[in-house]
Amino acid sequence: MKQLFITIAISLLLFICISAFKNTETTAIPFETAIAQKLIKIEFENNPSGSHYLNPICAKITNLKSDQIEILIEKGTMLYPEDDEMQTIVLSNDARIAMLPNQINKSANLAGFCTESYDHAPGTQKMKYKLGLKAKENLQKIIGFIASNKIENTLEGQTAVWTLLNNSNLSEVVGFDTVKVKNLAVFLSKLTNKKMPPPPSANDYKRNYYTTTYQMKAEIGGNFSFQKSKPFRARIAMFDTNNICVRELFLNENCPAGIQKVSYKFDASQFTDKYYYIKSIVDEKIIFNSRYDIKNGGIKRMN
Repeated sequence: MKQLFITIAISLLLFICISAFKNTETTAIPFETAIAQKLIKIEFENNPSGSHYLNPICAKITNLKSDQIEILIEKGTMLYPEDDEMQTIVLSNDARIAMLPNQINKSANLAGFCTESYDHAPGTQKMKYKLGLKAKENLQKIIGFIASNKIENTLEGQTAVWTLLNNSNLSEVVGFDTVKVKNLAVFLSKLTNKKMPPPPSANDYKRNYYTTTYQMKAEIGGNFSFQKSKPFRARIAMFDTNNICVRELFLNENCPAGIQKVSYKFDASQFTDKYYYIKSIVDEKIIFNSRYDIKNGGIKRMN
């Protein structure tokens, strides 16, 4: 009987503790609601260490109240730049942001994609963004697929968004990860009723990132060393003068800790602009930027 009493007492105590814990949990408030209720002040601007497909937006949030709150910024939110020549951004994943009482200007980088392949990306130039409506139906669907399959912050996801919005052939979905490319193309095929493209040929430079038979006409390459004390994602990407990524040259999403020496190369004959920028990126943050003069040769470090 005594043992039974002790068991019941322990069970009751655990129930009370769990219930108390649950009651202390906060429910995330949609940021539009928080703004309307004057709980927060929020500003959106470009993330200067990101790019149009790698955490392009930085939210700066101030908690106007003396209570701790958590806000939710939902995927599918559209953000419009102050300069019409810059890209509109659609957020590609939900972000839950905890705010301490009266916390001022907390920064949070947000995953998103450019929705206008023909416009400029701000790069390091400061650009403020204003809140727009939610993404339209088909864009919302591809963003939902990207988020549920963890394809945000990828070139594959970006090219899928452009393919949908530009009404392009599904062969425009490209990138190093062939599984992501195929899955995105299949999803878009069902969404748009477009035919799946044939697999890229062995010497298709644009679509086959692993081609060993393509003969470069004007090869340019280089080396770079990454270093971090814990595992990380590393990539080297090529951007045009509009700050648009035209090709990724190296990608390893599971680099071990330590020094990682990598090489890259590209065929300059495939690119028509005078200048291109080669950017080394760790965990969605640009750490090194060099400008290549394609026409006359030469390289200039930009940071």
